Amino acid sequence: PQLAPSSTTSPRRARTGTGRTRGAVMADTQEPLTVRLSEPGEVVAALPYLLGFRPRESLVLIALRGPAGKVLGLTARVDLPPPEHPSQGVSGLVRSLLTDQPTAVLLVVVSEADDELAAPVDRPGSRSRDRAHDLTHDLAHRDLVHEVVLALDPVDVALRQALLVRRERWWSYECAEACCAPEAGS
Repeated sequence: PQLAPSSTTSPRRARTGTGRTRGAVMADTQEPLTVRLSEPGEVVAALPYLLGFRPRESLVLIALRGPAGKVLGLTARVDLPPPEHPSQGVSGLVRSLLTDQPTAVLLVVVSEADDELAAPVDRPGSRSRDRAHDLTHDLAHRDLVHEVVLALDPVDVALRQALLVRRERWWSYECAEACCAPEAGS
């Protein structure tokens, strides 16, 4: 994705409080600045600049626009909902993001929450007393990510990437490789 803010202004005269004109304001004749963000870590690093502050305990959605969905659009954020109500706030956030007409969305959960225990894994030949050892850890807030996927599906907007940011590291919810395991991270 690339960020291409436009910063052109038309020439005009500034007025002082007395009604007098101070002089012409020069037009910005430079081309718009293009910043390329191609890796998930770059998007994570850009979050404070996209939002205007460093998010904490937040759900952030970033609209991707353009024919290939490679231009960053509207960035919207809400506080994380309580665990017992993961869908709270998701529909409003998605509705706000849709005003930018995205072709795809980046999702970032920013949270210091610990990993969650996942359901026991059934292994052939394992006995029920062994199941306590079969518990695995999963990234925090996966149920919230699922709620966003459910909200995006009926409006036909793809979720390009879902990331968790915690303790200045990031994880992909979609990566099944060992390097993406909850205890690893990037």
